Parts: sequence; structure tokens; C-alpha cells
Amino acid sequence: MSHDLLEGAYLRVGFAGDVVLLDLFPRTYGAYASRQHRWIRGDWQIIDWLAPRVPLCGGGREPNPLSAINRWKIFDNLRRSLVAPASLLLLLWSWPAGVPSWGGGFVALAYFWPELPTLIRRLGRGPYIAPARRELWRSLAKSLCSLALLPHQAFLATDAVLRVWYRRLISHRHLLAWETAQAAVRRYDSRKGRWHTVGAVAVVSLGVMAAAARLLLAAPAAFPAAVPFLGLWFLAPLLIWCLELPVTTGRGVRLTEEAQSFLRELARATWRYFDDFVGPTDHWLPPDNYQEALRRELAHRTSPTNIGMWFLAALAADALGYLPATQLIGRTAATAETLHHLEKHAGHLLNWYNTETLEPLRPRYVSAVDDANFLASVWTFLRGCRALADDPPLTPQAFAGLADTLANLRRSLPAKPSPTLAEKIALLTRLLKNAIALPPAEKIAALRQAALVARGLRRAVKREPNVGTEAFYWAAELIGETLAWLRTARIYLPWFSVWRSWKKRA
Repeated sequence: MSHDLLEGAYLRVGFAGDVVLLDLFPRTYGAYASRQHRWIRGDWQIIDWLAPRVPLCGGGREPNPLSAINRWKIFDNLRRSLVAPASLLLLLWSWPAGVPSWGGGFVALAYFWPELPTLIRRLGRGPYIAPARRELWRSLAKSLCSLALLPHQAFLATDAVLRVWYRRLISHRHLLAWETAQAAVRRYDSRKGRWHTVGAVAVVSLGVMAAAARLLLAAPAAFPAAVPFLGLWFLAPLLIWCLELPVTTGRGVRLTEEAQSFLRELARATWRYFDDFVGPTDHWLPPDNYQEALRRELAHRTSPTNIGMWFLAALAADALGYLPATQLIGRTAATAETLHHLEKHAGHLLNWYNTETLEPLRPRYVSAVDDANFLASVWTFLRGCRALADDPPLTPQAFAGLADTLANLRRSLPAKPSPTLAEKIALLTRLLKNAIALPPAEKIAALRQAALVARGLRRAVKREPNVGTEAFYWAAELIGETLAWLRTARIYLPWFSVWRSWKKRA
């Protein structure tokens, strides 16, 4: 944008070739046109920086400090803003001038030029895959839309340029008039806003078509070359109406069971980091990273972003069945207690702390980005904790979480385990799958049975040859998770055991 260009030219920036910035594209053509009008005005307001001397804040002028490449960037923005008006003028001039094919061909080539190399390459290769074909057709459709909206784009650019010069030379008002992208979206993303956009495009297109028809009356031989452009301009209001319609998504795509299992296994493996390393040794703060290559080393430092991610990870672990609500509350409450003792600046957490000593790391500073990450994470965490009050203590997700731990155990074993081990894995898999649909009292009984099978499974893993430490880890985790859910049941559902015993005697 114009002000970014000027600021960067004065302040200078370092080049970061591995950083990609994504700008949210407007949802409606009206918001897009408003943004284009705003950008063109900004580009023309800094035209003075193309001159040898530039204005000063307090009046007067000084030699232009911008380099040639920065001046070229400003000039290129101005050139780009005049493409649509120049293309329309070329068409309207070429038809009565007797060179309609040259004018129309030049404009069409300019608008289709970005897609032309891809089109030639695809045609030369012959058949190509469906995604590439869809991408090619999408690019060609984009170029057609640009040609259909050429009159309105030309009017938009001309209005922006004339408005800038009027404000600079005559009115001296509204030179800093600006509308945020969010305000533009709110203004145009409504029925009234859509009708306003369609009406504006229709008026401009019909006006240009009327002018073109008058010119073609004097040169009827140019009519065949003008028909494609006139047809596109006639359909422009209908095109805008279709583009302005809210996007309706079709039937949601459901993941296959295999894909769901893979993602849940990955989630359980990810939770392992927080489950293993966030503990009393680091004052219940999440270490920044763990290095496995070269030498195993845990980075005993943390930041507000890391702490926020720990809160969200614990909440997600509860939702997925890896962490009972009692442990979720206990662990995160310990973290919150530690936060009270950390050094702060005006109530803000500093950016880095030593998790073993709780001392801030130098240089001490507050990061606005980390502050925002921490605030958003804590806000989400608190909303999730409030929702826990409506959940039963023992949810079906508990068995799904145990199944994910079992899946990681299975992945760490040899491809063909011994028959005894394979039988116990199959037994526990069936038990956990069937327990999801059981009533609460039967779920507790299934947990007890799962704990017995998990102990036998760990003994079988120890007797298995060629088994690494990963298998021992997951076997122990399986028992620990099962016992954690049993403790939760004993705390919050003690009457179920009494009821089950009374039912057996009856």
C-alpha cells in the first residue's frame, strides 16, 4: 500500500525472503472496489515523492531522499492504477478509428497475459489432472470477469484520481479520509449493499455501452470486434449479482475412520509433550522445546505464548479423553498459582522466564504479540472450563482417549507381535470400543476390566523381544490413564458402585 511503501522507503527494512504475508480478500465486490478506490487515492497522494524535491512537514521542500528503486515503485503503482482507464479509452478509440481488431486484441492480451503461459504449457502437454484443469479454468474466468468489469474499474480509478487532485488543489479537505476494511465489509455485505453495488455497475456499464454504440454507428465495420466486449459489459450486473451471493457450502466432507484414527493418534502423541514436561520441576510452566537430536535437552524457559498453548492443550486433552477434569483443574490451577509469583511490568507478563528459577531472562521486555496470544488462549480456556460444568464426570471420550493411547502403543510394537500380545491388544480394543455406548454404571465396570487387561498387556510387552522404550512408555501410560479415570469415577460417582453391588445381591 502507498503509506507502507513510503514508510518503508524512509525507515528501510530488512529483507525476509522466507516470510509469506496473507491478506484477507474482501468477501464482496463492493468491499473490493472500495479498497481499490482507497489504495489508488493513497498512491496518487504521494506523487510528490517522484519529484527531485519533496515537501516538509512544516512547509518548504528538501531534496528527495528516496532511491531510484523506491521512486520506481511509486511510479509503478500510478501506472497500474491507469491500466483500466487506458484500456477502456483504447477500445473506444480503436473502434471508430478503423483498427478494432488491434485495439481489442491488445486489451484482451493484456488481461489474459498472466494466464497465457500456463494455457500454452497445458495445451502442449495434452491431458492433465483435474486439479490443474480447475485451476486453469478458474484463472481464465478471473480474466473474463476483469474484462466484464472494465468499465466500472475504469470509472473507479478515474474517480479516485480526480478526487485526489480536487482535494489537494481546491477543497484541501478529506485528504486523510480513510475507511477500515472491516467497515467496508459491513457496509457492502448486506442486501442493501449488494443492490447498491449491482446498481453502480449497471449504470456505469450501460453508460459506456451507450457511448460505444454511438461510436459504432459511425463505424459499423467494427461491430463484430466490439461484440465480445459489449456482451461482457452487458452481463456485468448479472455477474456481480452472482458473485455477491453468500457462499453456500455443500454437504460437509466427513473424514474416513482411518483419517480420524490417524489424527487422534497424532493428537495423543502431541499431548505427550505437555503431559511429560509440564510438572513441579518447572513450576507447572511449559518448557519452550525439547531437543532429541545430537543430545537430549529440555529448554527450561517459557513465554506467555507457551503458557497460553499449555492451557489450550490441557483443555483439548480433556475434550479428547486424555485428561480427566480433576487433573485438568489441578494442573492448570498450579500454573495459575505460579503466574502470581512471576515478575511483571505494569501487570503484563515479560516475554521469557526461566522455568526452574522463575527469573526473567534478559533482555527483559514485554511482547505485545505474546500478550495477545496469552489473552486469547486464557479467554478460550475459561470459556471451555465453564462448559465443563455441564459435562458428566465420565464421558464416552474417556474410552476414545484410552483407545488413542493403545493405538500409539500398537504403533511402537513390531509389525508382527507375539500371539499373546496381539490377543491382549485385540481384547482391549474391543473392550474400549464397546464401552462407549454403555450406561454409566457399566462404564465403571468396563474401566476396571480395562485396567486389568492393561496390566496384563504391560507384562506381555515386557516379555516381548525386540521392543524399545517407546512401547514400555505407552504401556505405562495406558495403565496410568485408566487408573486416573477410575479415581475420577470414585470421587464423583461413588454411588454407582453401591448401586451395582445392591443390584447383584437383589
